[in-house]
Amino acid sequence: MKRALCIAMSAFILLSALLFAGCGEGGGEGAEDIVCVVVIDNGEPFTPEQSVYTVPRGEDLTLRLYADRGYAFDRCDYASYSVKEEEGACLLTLLGVRYPARVDIRMKSVPLWGGADEEIPDDGFRGVRYYVNGGTLGGSDAAWFEEPFTGEFHLRANTDTGVGKVEREGHTLLGWNTRPDGSGEHIGLGSRVTVPEGERAVLYAEWAPWTDASLFAYETEEEGAVLTSYLGEKEVPSLVIPARIGGEEVVRIGQDFADSLHAETLVLPPTLKAVEENAFTLPQIGEIYLFDSISEISDGSFAVPRGGERIKTVHINAVRKPSFTTTTNNSYFAEVMDRLILNAEKKKMIFFAGCSFSYGLDSEMVEQAFGNEYVVCNMGVVGGTNATFQLDCMLPYLREGDVFVHAPEEMNPYQLLYDTSANTRMFMMVEGNYDLLALADLSKVSGFWDALRESNALRETLPPGEYTDFNPYYDPSGDINLPRPDSPPGSAFDGGALFKPEYIRDGTVSISRLNEYYGRMSEKGASVFFSYAPANGSAFTEQELQDRSWERFDAFIRGGLDPRFPVISDVRDYIFDGMYFFDTDYHLTERGAQLRTQRLIDDIRTQLEREQ
Repeated sequence: MKRALCIAMSAFILLSALLFAGCGEGGGEGAEDIVCVVVIDNGEPFTPEQSVYTVPRGEDLTLRLYADRGYAFDRCDYASYSVKEEEGACLLTLLGVRYPARVDIRMKSVPLWGGADEEIPDDGFRGVRYYVNGGTLGGSDAAWFEEPFTGEFHLRANTDTGVGKVEREGHTLLGWNTRPDGSGEHIGLGSRVTVPEGERAVLYAEWAPWTDASLFAYETEEEGAVLTSYLGEKEVPSLVIPARIGGEEVVRIGQDFADSLHAETLVLPPTLKAVEENAFTLPQIGEIYLFDSISEISDGSFAVPRGGERIKTVHINAVRKPSFTTTTNNSYFAEVMDRLILNAEKKKMIFFAGCSFSYGLDSEMVEQAFGNEYVVCNMGVVGGTNATFQLDCMLPYLREGDVFVHAPEEMNPYQLLYDTSANTRMFMMVEGNYDLLALADLSKVSGFWDALRESNALRETLPPGEYTDFNPYYDPSGDINLPRPDSPPGSAFDGGALFKPEYIRDGTVSISRLNEYYGRMSEKGASVFFSYAPANGSAFTEQELQDRSWERFDAFIRGGLDPRFPVISDVRDYIFDGMYFFDTDYHLTERGAQLRTQRLIDDIRTQLEREQ
């Protein structure tokens, strides 16, 4: 296919040069006999009947396209066209061709349907097959459907949400499972699954039967049913709120719905729009399943006393289309997590901070410096949100022999684990794979439900996207790939303090939390090294210069960290002139990133040699 396209392009260039003059307006004598060359671009996942066409100027051109299995025509970039489907092919007609053109054609994935007894064809299909597993599929008797995965957008495939497609009376679709009995790996609706190269991932609908409707008191309002009280036992293994009751959709859970409920699992239905303040008072709930269509929810919805036990594990299923994928850099966290997950069994060198690493690391330099012994994962996507959550996500994928380098921005309360609250950025990071939330102990995260409400409200203001959307400003390792020229010498940008020793002074929670997380990594067999984020020496305040805040910060770190977790760097080596900063006092230019990376390489190599 690629060879055919190259030949087509060569023909296009040659013929266009010969024929273009006659394809313009006022082509002169004999213009009606001039032909225009049309080249069909982007030959995957379809095959054109031919790659180069000629058409008399002003006439329509009809061409035949053969889509790969699981795909259908979506759109093309020609100004005016029509489409007609015929058995086994798509007829695309370009209307009134007047100029040479190279036409870019885009295909879309479409589900494939099949019956219970139909064998899986051995055709090299790469994608996900979903079994309804006791449910129904769009009212049909089909037992499964398939969706292709090309790997063009994400390293792992987003699953189907099943919304309006997979149903089972008296049950809520919890997600997908790798085993029909639900004993395998759970994957949330819209979250990601690994599709082996050249193979299928086979998933089964995972169902939760509704709790008996007689155990709920409710009122009917114009929008639907509002649950006012739970009448059942206080201690139950699971409570599954019905999606319909009394013929109405359940849309709200009212105040004082359940007092002192003890449940291992709480399931909220996809119809639910609101959980009012004090709906659950003094609850003890191990895990909760809910859908991202909920608009009213807050920390007060699950009222616990200060210091009380919050919900630890949260599973969010997708109903809405994603909105953050191409509107914020924060969304790239899910992409770099894919890289970490897929390389879990390989030796890895993981760099974690805020965006001072995404802007301040050359991952290719690191890989080459260590002889490609390590897969480098640059996890420095965003510093302005809860870092304990991010560390919880990474921990399951650390192995013996990994190297974890933490270089937190020294003014950042999140990165230093001083602040463990949630905010909207936390949900921006996982919108493409909500299952990452379930890896974290969210009982330690304050403000979680308030942040979810704010995030969903923000999404309402943004246009819906698709799971095929992709942020192009990062490379696969997690490095920002934007051009970043040097600034004038002595440049300063933000005007704030670069070092905050008060976040890690004696008696603060930061050091104890850092030691706790580093210890958990060490138990996995990883080596944990502490380094420093880049700081703009041209931007120090007068107070910082007087206090020598970088020295105080360094002293607190070295005095507080467990000796098992060495500080491998001299803080002074990571204070750079303002010329090496791009747009903030911690985003490095391309040259600054290379300079900082070389110093990191030297520090890591020295420490590894000490440990041999």
